[in-house]
Amino acid sequence: MARTRLTVELQRRFEREGLDAIAVAAHPGWTGTDLQRNAWYMRTTNVLFAMSPARGALATLRAATAPDVKGGEYCGPHGYREMRGYPVKVATSDDAKSAEDAARLWQVSEEATGIIMRPACPTSKASMCPLRWCRTATTRGPTL
Repeated sequence: MARTRLTVELQRRFEREGLDAIAVAAHPGWTGTDLQRNAWYMRTTNVLFAMSPARGALATLRAATAPDVKGGEYCGPHGYREMRGYPVKVATSDDAKSAEDAARLWQVSEEATGIIMRPACPTSKASMCPLRWCRTATTRGPTL
């Protein structure tokens, strides 16, 4: 749910600033990777149920390249419990879409990491920048 909330907040910030960008979330479903190689029971169940890493990557590729994907959407496998299958747009809960909760998670994330996320300034002088964040920010973090 945190991933979806951060995606919703990033999309909201893009729209507020009038940026020509979209934020989209994706998940690979149950993908057999080396993350599970040390647990014998995962190696066994991966053989039976998991998708290959190449197939698991398809949801991320769809989110990044499909022309019908819109900002704030979520892509994942279409199969049972979104564990397997080819990628589609998948539903998110109303709780995950809460703008208030998303803004709060963004704020807490900035405080916890000490990184203030701001969009890249398209000009060399912040005082001339058309983006409000550049003119008002006292600290600059990584560019979005």
